[in-house]
Amino acid sequence: MVPASPIRQHAPDPVRILLIEGEPESAPRLAGALERIEWAYARIDTAASLRHALARLKLEAFDLVITELDLPDCRGLDTLDEVVHAFDRLIVVLAADDMPGLREQVVAHGAFGLLPRNALDKAALERLLRLATAQAAGSVGSLRSSEARLRKIFEL
Repeated sequence: MVPASPIRQHAPDPVRILLIEGEPESAPRLAGALERIEWAYARIDTAASLRHALARLKLEAFDLVITELDLPDCRGLDTLDEVVHAFDRLIVVLAADDMPGLREQVVAHGAFGLLPRNALDKAALERLLRLATAQAAGSVGSLRSSEARLRKIFEL
């Protein structure tokens, strides 16, 4: 008689998030919001400068990048251009507020969307994690080819 083998629970792979943020107090706030999402298993790494972020993106695999535009070593849309060049997956820009035309500009430069700091809450992060999880699992074909549909679904 063969003994029964225990059922092994497979822990989900974490959704790896790189937060590129010049102000270190945003990371704990983001981590706190992620902790309130029961189904999510996310790991946040931070970079305080564009140079540090680009080095991390070359060496490590991430599922989602959340970046601000004004970093100590690069400003504005030049920051986004550098990040898009180094990371061809899901990029979201974190901004102080949704200035007129900024959303369209960041999308035109290759980001998925704009997330105002005051909208950094559980619901917005849950939508991003679902998209990053689906993309990592390969169930979302080409992110770039289905942007309009995904933007509508995730309301970013």
